Amino acid sequence: RYEFTLFEAGCTDEIFVNVEDVRLELEADLFFCWEDNEVNLNDYVNRNPGDGILSGPGVMENNDEFYFNPIRSGPGRHPLVLEALNCTDTLWIEVEGDADIPDYQFCERSDALILQADPPGGLWSGPGILDENSGLFDPQSLGVGTFEIFYTSPSGCLTTDTIEVFLFTEV
Repeated sequence: RYEFTLFEAGCTDEIFVNVEDVRLELEADLFFCWEDNEVNLNDYVNRNPGDGILSGPGVMENNDEFYFNPIRSGPGRHPLVLEALNCTDTLWIEVEGDADIPDYQFCERSDALILQADPPGGLWSGPGILDENSGLFDPQSLGVGTFEIFYTSPSGCLTTDTIEVFLFTEV
């Protein structure tokens, strides 16, 4: 709060000025998997002043509560903007999409192979996975069919994919 006193022609006047700092402060990381449920942003950020308006991709307001829906925003880096008193402050929300897993097809007699994913370094699970850390997959342990496999990225986001094992045909 600032106080100013003005003197002019024998008159005195005072004016008081309040300066508000418009800012968003993190309470928790703003990182989500794209299939995560909607979250109340009050659990993640503090608004100053508290009556400021939040906006950005995937941000919704309901009864003065602000929510973020990663499915609506989609994967990527998204601004979370606080607007109050004709000023703004911005934080960034990261939403991770599905991991990129190549299309895998194996003959039922194929040798075991280490599966690849981007981002690397996650954990694999599902039928035929021999080592969850390396992604070692053995089609001979399964037989013919289409099998669902799961990859959890290093940040904890789950991607589901399928692997096809087809019948060996002698030529």
